[in-house]
Amino acid sequence: MEYKNLNNDIFDLDLSIRTYYILTKNDIETIKDLIKYTKKDLLNLKGSNDKILKRLENSLKEYNLHLGMTDKDIEKYKLNQKEKGIE
Repeated sequence: MEYKNLNNDIFDLDLSIRTYYILTKNDIETIKDLIKYTKKDLLNLKGSNDKILKRLENSLKEYNLHLGMTDKDIEKYKLNQKEKGIE
């Protein structure tokens, strides 16, 4: 399993230009910003749809991340990174 620095730009997730544009237009610029959003929140963004949501979920899954992560989930993820020597 790979880990991502949550402060990295969402562009690191290898998203389509359209998806990147939709997210950044809504001030979602980092991976940490994105994972705090729920599926419902993202579907309510102008231009978003089920196809985009599925791609986002698949991209996040590669790094053991998911939508709707809580602060507690994020801290646990960061702790796992530190244990593996990744920050």
